[in-house]
Amino acid sequence: MYDVVIVGARCAGAALALLLARRGMTVAVLDRDEFPSDTLSGHYLHQCAVARLAGWGLRDGLAALGAPALQGMLLDLDGVVLEGEPLAVDGERFAFCPRRHLFDSWLLEQARAAGAHVHTGVRVDGLLCDAERVRGVVGRSRTGERLEWNARLVVGADGMQSTVARLAGARMLEERPSYACNYYSYWDGLELGRAELYVRGDGVRRFAVAAPTNDGATIINVAWPQEEHERLRGDIEGAYLATLRALPGLWEKLDGATREPRLQGLVKNPNFIRQSAGPGWALIGDAGCHKDPVTAQGMADALRDAEMLADAISLTSGANLDTAASTYEAARNRTIAPMFDYTCTLAQLTSPPPEMRALAQAMQSQPRALARFFGVMAGSVTVPEFFDPANLGAIMQGAPECVP
Repeated sequence: MYDVVIVGARCAGAALALLLARRGMTVAVLDRDEFPSDTLSGHYLHQCAVARLAGWGLRDGLAALGAPALQGMLLDLDGVVLEGEPLAVDGERFAFCPRRHLFDSWLLEQARAAGAHVHTGVRVDGLLCDAERVRGVVGRSRTGERLEWNARLVVGADGMQSTVARLAGARMLEERPSYACNYYSYWDGLELGRAELYVRGDGVRRFAVAAPTNDGATIINVAWPQEEHERLRGDIEGAYLATLRALPGLWEKLDGATREPRLQGLVKNPNFIRQSAGPGWALIGDAGCHKDPVTAQGMADALRDAEMLADAISLTSGANLDTAASTYEAARNRTIAPMFDYTCTLAQLTSPPPEMRALAQAMQSQPRALARFFGVMAGSVTVPEFFDPANLGAIMQGAPECVP
């Protein structure tokens, strides 16, 4: 009997396994994949995620993975260019964009070193239940052997199509459409030193982001509206390159750069919040809440959820894990709503209203305001804090020439 069995061993599951094992709990973490292995995903770690890893004593290990430390951001918003550095999170000024096959394997090894029992090559296809609650999981090895793990709590960290969520009957608390589809590839020969984002709204409706990653490569992701995918899917390569050509600020930097041939796609990006706690089970990361990747919050959310659930378990001294799971879910729901709404708005790839464009122009001459604006995505400033009318009014008063 384990205290906790975690289904999914990538960043959410590995992080939770690490934190619980360090606190003396017996933990098993299961995954159908073997590691190291890649996964379809962006892989940007905002400052809030880096600060969280630093708090766990893992900052040096993260840096040792070889992805460059990224300082500052560029946002080209329909031709209004903003350049600055996000407000730091707990003193952390840098972001990182490590490849998932490196990051996930490293974090899982930290969990194993802390005492977590790691089982890979296992496909979970059932829950062990009694009349009252979930009591464990049933899985199959790659050879078809039936395996069982009994636990006081089963945690689904198995992504947006979570098997645990489906088997436990987790309800959708909020659901919004898949607004955009995304395709990305890796380029060599760029020297950016920061993340760069390019947005084109009405009449074009395209988005691109570039971020340096391991081995001197840069991941470049492009997005267009979901409703255009059927028309464009016959020539995804052409659509990808056409998007980049329509962004001169980025396209010019690609002169002399080379791209790996493969394009990888995230075609459907549903936006939802699921019920994430029930009798004997809980969900973390994308299993519990999934958002469009336009704000690159996925990995940061996974680490946050792992810490929130581990802290909730610690507050109950591990005595009542159902209470801990419910406490976690309530706290998570209070935390996620503003960024969920903000992300869904941005994912629709429409032009900002005139007042937002005026605000962007005003911030061009106000480094402090710009640092707070970039801090919304970096995790140092909340959405409600920045978009409070008093704060927006102060920014506009600081640049009278830009007042509409």
